[in-house]
Amino acid sequence: MYKRPINKLGRKYVYDNHPGFIAMPTNDEFCDAARKYTGDYLKMCGKENMINIFDHVLWPHQCQNMGDLFPQDFKAIVVERDPRDVYLLNKYYWHKPPVSVSKPYFPIDIKGFCHEWKRTIARNITNPNVLIIKFEDLIYNYDKTLEAIETFIGVKPSNHIRIKEYFNPDNSIENTQVFNIDESWKKEIGLIEKELSEFLYVFPYNRVPDRKLWFDTPGTTNVKIKSK
Repeated sequence: MYKRPINKLGRKYVYDNHPGFIAMPTNDEFCDAARKYTGDYLKMCGKENMINIFDHVLWPHQCQNMGDLFPQDFKAIVVERDPRDVYLLNKYYWHKPPVSVSKPYFPIDIKGFCHEWKRTIARNITNPNVLIIKFEDLIYNYDKTLEAIETFIGVKPSNHIRIKEYFNPDNSIENTQVFNIDESWKKEIGLIEKELSEFLYVFPYNRVPDRKLWFDTPGTTNVKIKSK
């Protein structure tokens, strides 16, 4: 590719009998163009003079340097979660009916899961435009976590007018401490507790979630999960 002739449009090559060009920008030129592109794209998808929220735009470990590719006012909230619950829900629940019919998103091999977790988790992020919170804190420490989010994105508590309408900690608590449901599950996540000990959430108290409440919310699905 580097031996192709250069003109004002970039390096020229021919693909399928049609000429094409590859630009060779400097790193600064590329980042400037990327910020303009992502900024215009997000603006197109959002609404003027409002806080627009986008889900799963970045992987957590990409957030440290997101200022290279996103506008300077772009902020990211990384939500971490206890890997024990993620592993069990991924293996036994999320990819099966009534939730979905697909392959598990994360490895179900526990060693592979631990490796993937370490590879993608957000660590040592100093970017002031990134806030890392715990999913469990939204449930067990709701008020303080809500205050941290409001401060981070720059809104007043009075702007929060649909309180607990879409996220209700009283419901979401049933998706925590999943490993307490079955004794065999407690044994299964032993390697996670050893390999990913720094990522485990310290729950203020122990409880067993009610499986029949996972998908027993009106408007979510008409299928109910039977408890064992």
